[in-house]
Amino acid sequence: MIRFHFEDRGQDFLWWDVEDNGQGIGKVVDAGPFQQSLWANGKHYVNLLEPHGVGDRLATTDNLALSMETGLCRRLNYPIERVEERRNAA
Repeated sequence: MIRFHFEDRGQDFLWWDVEDNGQGIGKVVDAGPFQQSLWANGKHYVNLLEPHGVGDRLATTDNLALSMETGLCRRLNYPIERVEERRNAA
């Protein structure tokens, strides 16, 4: 699990928890402190093959099939402030 912390620019979320499937695709499984139900609804993914370190903007999609077929994605407006590796709950 990777937690991406974003620069605070007044948005309703400051972090995303992303589950890495080991093939360069991460599923957003939690977000906070607000809008959890919007971002972690099972439809938002992160392209982990694109740069995703401090200062980068995540490449995201809510249409994984189309993104896999065409490479289409969006860049999140908020730069990454910190990346935290987290253990999965046992």
